[in-house]
Amino acid sequence: MEFQNHGDGYPLPVTGGSGQGGFIFGTAQLNGPGAYFQDCLGQQGGSLVFVDSPLAKLRSDNTAPFGCTVGIDRSAWIDKPLGEISIIFDLYYIYFVEEELDVEVLGLDEPAVLPGEQIDIQFGNNRINIG
Repeated sequence: MEFQNHGDGYPLPVTGGSGQGGFIFGTAQLNGPGAYFQDCLGQQGGSLVFVDSPLAKLRSDNTAPFGCTVGIDRSAWIDKPLGEISIIFDLYYIYFVEEELDVEVLGLDEPAVLPGEQIDIQFGNNRINIG
């Protein structure tokens, strides 16, 4: 399997400005009769795998290839000539996108932020915390 970033952003560290960027976090869930992860990102057994491994890190080519071995319990398929097994990924990672936009700044007659205070500013769908 391979995760691919098709956007034009740069992977960032999930913890903010420190650490390495590009790590992908989330879960992979296997659905279907008798299906289980034999080995996936160092985890064995079950139908749910937590994606939090150094193996799930976007490389400079914006891909994160990794391997998973899926086991099938044949006894669950004795009466089923056809069926479906699926893997559902619920993933999270942060990236930076450089974009130009117009910002209108409205000033106040007195300081907007006093020392030790925090405020939130919202413009459009974006929110900035200052303080």
